[in-house]
Amino acid sequence: MYQVIDSESRNWFASFNSVDFDACSSRIDISSLRQSTIVVYPSTIKRNPMLSYKDFTLKAHLKNRIIVEQKLMDLGAILVGEDYQHDYYFKISNGKLKYRKGTLGSLITHYERFVASKAEKTQVYRYDPNPSDEEVQQLFDQHKLIGEIQKIRRIYQFKNSTIHLDTLSNGEVFVEIEAKDFNEQSSDESLQAQCWDIFAQLSISKDDVIPTGYMTD
Repeated sequence: MYQVIDSESRNWFASFNSVDFDACSSRIDISSLRQSTIVVYPSTIKRNPMLSYKDFTLKAHLKNRIIVEQKLMDLGAILVGEDYQHDYYFKISNGKLKYRKGTLGSLITHYERFVASKAEKTQVYRYDPNPSDEEVQQLFDQHKLIGEIQKIRRIYQFKNSTIHLDTLSNGEVFVEIEAKDFNEQSSDESLQAQCWDIFAQLSISKDDVIPTGYMTD
């Protein structure tokens, strides 16, 4: 259970948790459609947050994990959990097509990120939480596997921002901030500012910022 300790975090969790993912039978794939066109298949979902979702992301090498985790606790960030993730990447004409198998859940997603002042804006084309075995097999059958990444991800939530502390199989450690908006309430500038503000509060240098993702094109 989440232990939400302030009203802003409580409102964010309430908007996200209003989605009944277990009852969701819809699949959204708008990668081949015009930007002005969205197709939603029939479903029992109450509201799919990915239709209006956007985020900005910053990533950096993490040199002082113990200090950063203490600062996160001092800020009041909520420890969501630790996820052992095995990511499979597939050949796609734009962005990244990924199947994630994790201890906290699985996901098929197709997304693309665009750089804006070092922070990166995410465009989501497909988002299928907890896909069936048949859907996963179809993904492997229809797309060429181009790489795999395994990592341990420690996840914190701070208001509308998610903080990932990632340890890769080779021992490298990274921090990633995702400032999220599910309800079209935040401007791009506001989300970028949130990323940089959290980095500043965690004493992470701008010199340590690197492109997001663990698979290069």
